[in-house]
Amino acid sequence: MSKAELPNGHLDYWIAENLRFWLQVDMSKDFVSLLASRIDFFKRCLKSNYPNYLARGVIKLVQAILAKCNSRSRYCLTTLLKRIQPRLTQAKIFTCNDRNFCDEFSDIKTRLGAPGIDWNGHRAAICISHDIDYQRGFEFSVEMARLDNQFGIPSVFNVLTQGDYSLNSEFIAQLKKQNAEIGLHGATHDIGFGYLKRGRIENDLTRAISSLPAKVSGFRAPALSFSFELISILSNMGFEYDSSFRAFDKKTGQVKVFFPFRYPSLSIWELPVTVQDTDFFRDMRLSDDESFKLLRYLVEKVISCGGVAVFNFHPCIMRENIAFYLRFLEHLNGTKKNGVWFTTMGELVRFLKAAMPQKKDLFYV
Repeated sequence: MSKAELPNGHLDYWIAENLRFWLQVDMSKDFVSLLASRIDFFKRCLKSNYPNYLARGVIKLVQAILAKCNSRSRYCLTTLLKRIQPRLTQAKIFTCNDRNFCDEFSDIKTRLGAPGIDWNGHRAAICISHDIDYQRGFEFSVEMARLDNQFGIPSVFNVLTQGDYSLNSEFIAQLKKQNAEIGLHGATHDIGFGYLKRGRIENDLTRAISSLPAKVSGFRAPALSFSFELISILSNMGFEYDSSFRAFDKKTGQVKVFFPFRYPSLSIWELPVTVQDTDFFRDMRLSDDESFKLLRYLVEKVISCGGVAVFNFHPCIMRENIAFYLRFLEHLNGTKKNGVWFTTMGELVRFLKAAMPQKKDLFYV
């Protein structure tokens, strides 16, 4: 499997098998007919935003500079670089084009009379995650876990093992006391981690796991530096899920997929990041009210199509926007009556593994 693309000969079948699982239907003539006219659309939905050679080179150069800075300078420089990105005013998902994933999927589901996935007795599932990138975020993480738990919403904290902060078993215990799950975010916050050579990725992951004071089942790449090379390595190393696939397309304002999916011949699950705080606060520069409107829209969409949404909030950003975060938690709490299952990504994957039919072929492992 290449870093950038899936094998072309397997792509159509791979998409069909994922869709069949999401819909909970057989490979019938009606299903094949409906999918045939939409296959190119779903290919675009499941295509990763893998950067070209020049972009990867720039990312690696920036990472080399960041690696030489102290913690405070690295945080300030990273913030400055991110703010340089152009204002994406047209990328507001609530004014997106008519044709989007939820609409296409819901249309197929209705035409086939498909039941869809019963999410542990619920209509849809939502996962909340927090990437701890810096010391500032580390200091606020236990409070974020407490707030999540206060609303009865379990969350996942993705940690660095050799980052700007001192990770220890006491900190892990404090998070777990608030019903939080631990995921791995890497050894350091290498923004080009997924684009490194295979041997380097394997060595860095091995180093991170060996110094991690907790057992983990999931991974999220720093800066969502996704690659199929990385996914292959994670699968071989026994990770149950990855959550580095960027579902939110800032160029079009579309959420490309609202479901977890599997890769051909790999046992690992991908749980796409629906949207994260940097998308609406930093890149789109939305106000609090506009950001809340966006998140509320996404919650409505995932419920309507019966899928899964993963919302990612960085503690270093939310500590400055706590009123906004509390407002969103209150909104999520109100959706429980609408059949939303709030769960951790690890628990969700355990449910998926139990629900997935067991058979040996290209898709199932």
